[in-house]
Amino acid sequence: MNSIQLFQHAFEQWQSRKPAGREQVYAFCRELEADCIAGTNLYVVDMRPDDPFAFGPDVLVQNVDMQASPGTFRQYPDQEFIGKDVVPFYQEIKQTGRESMLRMKSRIQGHFVVYDRIMLPMKDDGSNRWALSMTKTRVLVPPLVNLRSLTDRQQDILTLAAEGHSSKTTAQRLGVSHRTVEHQIAAIKKKLDAKNITEAVAKFVGNSLSL
Repeated sequence: MNSIQLFQHAFEQWQSRKPAGREQVYAFCRELEADCIAGTNLYVVDMRPDDPFAFGPDVLVQNVDMQASPGTFRQYPDQEFIGKDVVPFYQEIKQTGRESMLRMKSRIQGHFVVYDRIMLPMKDDGSNRWALSMTKTRVLVPPLVNLRSLTDRQQDILTLAAEGHSSKTTAQRLGVSHRTVEHQIAAIKKKLDAKNITEAVAKFVGNSLSL
């Protein structure tokens, strides 16, 4: 099943079964493990502490390694990501008891990531103290450390390539020869450690996006 079907299935089961307590929460989540398709991560989050930064994620399925296995959110190395795109959402579902299903865009430890996420709160002794969190990664662009090594001309070429221009039309737009553009593309691929211009554009765009 795709991510929409998987999230819908998890949501419907959560609504009908209302798992409560640690044992039921883990049993419910483990039933979903086999359905976690490529790019899908599955967590159980302990929301019992009063401090949301002390909430503890337990990784059940990790198809995309974002080094998300700390004891608590406070121990995760990228605290900007945790404070902006994680903790506020767990605070909300703990307080309201309502699900959260969103398409997220985050920068996580230098990676640009677009992902779908569902968060389902679950009760223990009458309060929302546990949560299921499932993410499906759609775009993952690794951190790029040498973007500044690109010349202005090379960035122009990447911008035009991102707009769909071929090397030939790029040469026409920039008023240079086709050979010059091909030479610059070869230099770009070397600088960005890219196999082709498509990969180079993905790295360039991913690194340039402002979140």
